[in-house]
Amino acid sequence: MSSWLSTLGVTYGVEQTGKDADVTSLADRIGRDPAYTTATALSLMAFFVLACQCMSTVAALRRETKGWKVPAFVLAYTYVAAYIAAFVVHAIASRV
Repeated sequence: MSSWLSTLGVTYGVEQTGKDADVTSLADRIGRDPAYTTATALSLMAFFVLACQCMSTVAALRRETKGWKVPAFVLAYTYVAAYIAAFVVHAIASRV
């Protein structure tokens, strides 16, 4: 399973989220949560598409540029862009 699925498992208190786990209990818990709507799912996907999630990439940028200016810009730019995109997607999906 991917890391975001494991994170959801921890958030919803599901013990087994590994490779051999039955994810139906996680799907049931998410389905019963009124805060987790289709708009929320779409906005999370938009966020994770744009946000810089690989800290080893940031470390490589730091090593190659010999400073923190470029890595800080990359982190700030991608997270701000991801947040704006997630906000817009959630606003549009909530109205549809």
